[in-house]
Amino acid sequence: MGKSKDLATLKDNPLSISGPNGDILNVSSTTGSEFAMRVDGNEVSFKADADNDDNDTVMTFDLDNSEKMRIDTTGKVGIGDTTPSDGLTVKGDTGHDTIAIKYSGTSGGHKSGFIFKDFRGQTNAGIYNNLENDAVGTEAANMEFHTANGGTLTKQMNISKHGYINMPNQPAFYAYTTNDPNPASASEYITGGAGWNWAEAYDQTNSFSNGTFTAPIGGRYYFSIMWNRLAVQSRISVRKNNSFYLRWEPTGRTDDTWESMHYSCMVYLAANDWVSLFGEYSGTSSHPFHMGSGTWGHFGGYLIA
Repeated sequence: MGKSKDLATLKDNPLSISGPNGDILNVSSTTGSEFAMRVDGNEVSFKADADNDDNDTVMTFDLDNSEKMRIDTTGKVGIGDTTPSDGLTVKGDTGHDTIAIKYSGTSGGHKSGFIFKDFRGQTNAGIYNNLENDAVGTEAANMEFHTANGGTLTKQMNISKHGYINMPNQPAFYAYTTNDPNPASASEYITGGAGWNWAEAYDQTNSFSNGTFTAPIGGRYYFSIMWNRLAVQSRISVRKNNSFYLRWEPTGRTDDTWESMHYSCMVYLAANDWVSLFGEYSGTSSHPFHMGSGTWGHFGGYLIA
């Protein structure tokens, strides 16, 4: 397997090892310790067995008489840590325990981060640091958090360079009626089926339709309801799954003037529970539930937690 050289010779002459595929370097001691380097086609591998019993070997890397890294017998890697408890443990100086991932590009629009995969190798989630197009040299970048469905990543949360948090798929909507019909009945649902025309300023998860919000996921939701009324006593109740949950009682005012009503509430909804509005009024008025195309009223809400 090549030739041996003593230390005096190695001091002034480089060591060159060549040979066919297989073990090209073996280092052993009188106690049976073994270290080998093996070449097999395009693969280079290292083998270490401190006591030649295929058990409990630890490989360490020392610089300037100080251990800097080790691989223990279970395959855990410690950098600056002699007792790694996880797959990779990094321990630095006090206040500087960091892992740095550098951008490979020199212009904006580059991402660096972590991707999490399952045992099949399919992507499950990702965390990225996204350098903005105008941020080169300014140390300004967003943090993005992604989840995956079928291996395709979708951004679920973004933290901007200013610390602002945005969740583009968080259930949230803001809607209003574009007409103000005099209801055929003094009590009816304020929905599309009752002749109301609804419009949406936004609906992030497409969970609102014709006056009804259906929860895409279970959680605690916040709702806001506002309307104007003219010379009539009217109230709007929040109904959950066709049962009254909360309602606004009229103030008793009946003079020929406008009066603005607004209230909010928090409701726990399981997935597919729904919330709608139910209007009631007494007296005669052309505007018992006026929202003025979003200028004077609304029905909106969002998931809190």
